[in-house]
Formats: sequence, C-alpha cells, structure tokens
Amino acid sequence: MTKAPAASEKFTVTYSAPFEASGVPAGVIAIDATHHLTVVAAEPGFADKLDLAATMLNSSDEFLLRDTPPPEASPRAQYRRTVARDAPDARQALLEILQDNYGFALQSAA
Repeated sequence: MTKAPAASEKFTVTYSAPFEASGVPAGVIAIDATHHLTVVAAEPGFADKLDLAATMLNSSDEFLLRDTPPPEASPRAQYRRTVARDAPDARQALLEILQDNYGFALQSAA
C-alpha cells in the first residue's frame, strides 16, 4: 500500500458479493485527478483484492464498461463502451467498474 497523492480524494470502500453479506468494510482508497487508484488502507482479507483492482484499473488509458444494446439488437447481445481516463465521465466510469467487476462500492470519506 502506498501513500495517496496530495491531490486525491479518499473513499471508504465496502464489498458486496452475491449470496454474501452486503456492505462489508474493505478499506480506504484514493482517486487522484488523473483517475488513478491508490490503496490507503485495507481490512483483513481485502488487501489483495483492492491491490488487484487498483493495478488493473491503473494499467490502462481507457475504461471498458458494459453498455445497453440498442433496441434493434439481439436480446442477448452484449455491448461495451470505452471511456478515456481523461474524459469528463471517467470518474463515474471508474466507480461503475469497481462496483460491477469487483463488488466494491465507494463513498466519499471527506
């Protein structure tokens, strides 16, 4: 775990998985102005999962999100959209990925 950059915002992290307790405290992360994650603190059992999420999300210049297919698409079609790390909606995209792909919900610790 590394120290959060000065210009970052801290978030408390909770974890929820299907068929398990919801909202389990997982730790604290920071998101800087360039939408990079830093693990500030982790609860027992969550350090590796938080570090993995941070490493994976920090390794790309774009975020890949699930998207709703257009009405004329096949009912089972899967669509994706990319959001650049410097796009205006990058913070929201990052929060969605943390929730959808990793089971982490963030709440501002400010």
